[in-house]
Amino acid sequence: MFNETIVPYINDRGNRPMVFVNIGRYGYTRPILALIDYGADYTLFPFEYGESLNIDFTEARIEIREVSQAFETISQKVYVTSEEMELVDCGIKVSSEIHWVEKLRIPLLGRKGFFDRFDEVVFNENNKKVTLKKLK
Repeated sequence: MFNETIVPYINDRGNRPMVFVNIGRYGYTRPILALIDYGADYTLFPFEYGESLNIDFTEARIEIREVSQAFETISQKVYVTSEEMELVDCGIKVSSEIHWVEKLRIPLLGRKGFFDRFDEVVFNENNKKVTLKKLK
């Protein structure tokens, strides 16, 4: 449990609120750069990332969803799994529902699966940081 941690923006893609997360099972993980996106309803990751992490999609819940990115909305199959996700730089671990989609360029940490894991998420655009307060 923690009270508060500050995550600085990463300048990799235009100084945006991004963080490295580890996702994986059976001791096999890899750091993935993801955007903390309040506009995303769900936590979304590219399907190919899940395949490289040996996620078993045969047990996933399958849904058809409208997925928007870069001014385009398409209907696509989504594989939903529950995964342990760790924020690499601060060591915070959360259990998250992840929606794996085939057509996605940047992994998104959305309201369901990320924001709902914290009591409060505060963006400070002037100082280029995100404050995460107290795990639920």
